[in-house]
Amino acid sequence: MNHQINIVRSIKEIAPHQWALAHDELPTSMNYDYLSMIEEEHRSEVDFFYAMIVRNTATIGILCFQLINFKGAYVKNFFRQEVDRGWLKSFFLKLFYGILDFVNWKLLTTGNIFFTGDKGIYFDSSVAQEERKQLIKKSFDQVHQYCQKRVTAYMVNNVYDDKDEVIHEYLKEENYAAYPVDPDMFMEIDPDWTNFDDYTKDLSSKYRVRLRKVLKESAAIEAKKLSEQEVAIYHKELFQLYMNTAQKVNLNLGYLCENYFKNMADLWSNNFFVVAYFFKDKLVGFISVLKDNESLDANYMGLDYQVNLDFKLYNRILLDLVKLSIQLKATTLHLGRTATEIKSTIGATSHAMHIYLKGTNSVLNKGMQFFEPYFGSPQYTLRHPFKN
Repeated sequence: MNHQINIVRSIKEIAPHQWALAHDELPTSMNYDYLSMIEEEHRSEVDFFYAMIVRNTATIGILCFQLINFKGAYVKNFFRQEVDRGWLKSFFLKLFYGILDFVNWKLLTTGNIFFTGDKGIYFDSSVAQEERKQLIKKSFDQVHQYCQKRVTAYMVNNVYDDKDEVIHEYLKEENYAAYPVDPDMFMEIDPDWTNFDDYTKDLSSKYRVRLRKVLKESAAIEAKKLSEQEVAIYHKELFQLYMNTAQKVNLNLGYLCENYFKNMADLWSNNFFVVAYFFKDKLVGFISVLKDNESLDANYMGLDYQVNLDFKLYNRILLDLVKLSIQLKATTLHLGRTATEIKSTIGATSHAMHIYLKGTNSVLNKGMQFFEPYFGSPQYTLRHPFKN
């Protein structure tokens, strides 16, 4: 293979025009200005690394890495309770539970931890499948050397079960342990829906009744799309509501900075907006949305959980996202992970995902593989709200 792998510690070491694949577009999560903003705000707690694979002056691959502190207590929520372990393994698992509270790793993960679904490994369509495996391995090895052996473990994040076949094959060959996580949720927007009533008519009677109940119970809540200036005014309140929600997530590898929503509004202009929810003139919830061509990404949200309990605010936000998708003529609504069952009640479908872990020493790696059967995403039941 006639190529060169260049490792840099900041996106700003690369000229903007060089941050592109030879023939294919990078996703929004890899936008140059967006990564620059993320770096600027999070450099005190995250180390950034990028591998650019170049052949004959053309970029044929880009891998994004983030070195983060990872606390072992994060993984407790992923133990599967229904697995029959026997008394001996149960004893060791209880012991392991206690040890996890003291575990603090340096975890080198692929992808952007602040963007759901980003795996951080992208190749130009001109690169053969088998060659990609070799380039991934070489990139990992070089980044590890560049990190000066500070890495405790590798993680490859957000690998979808129904695609990314080459990545799955490579990770299995390299003896990574595979752990299922909450599925990513997507909703296809029917092009025949010209308004929200069209969507409502396609629901079965049971879910139409639920929809009307949500709208009735949340009628006291006022929804308002914030201007860029209003996002700046409310940014501290938005951040506090976001933290209310983020701290309830089973596995959160990093928290946003306080200025995130203000920065995003500045960066993306008309393609990023915040829908805020008010009760008696008090901000009680919000959803931020990023428009990516014909797709809408439900970026981040925040809730006052007492208001949510009293007025079904979360359900109302989901319905408003469907309405917004129809208004903007989006083809797909990306709802992210968590709350799988509730999201399926509006018509979203699940895409199973795994994360892969590998220790940098054989003992740690054996431990990861030993516990692999005892991990799993939370149980859920998918709903099917449409008539057909």
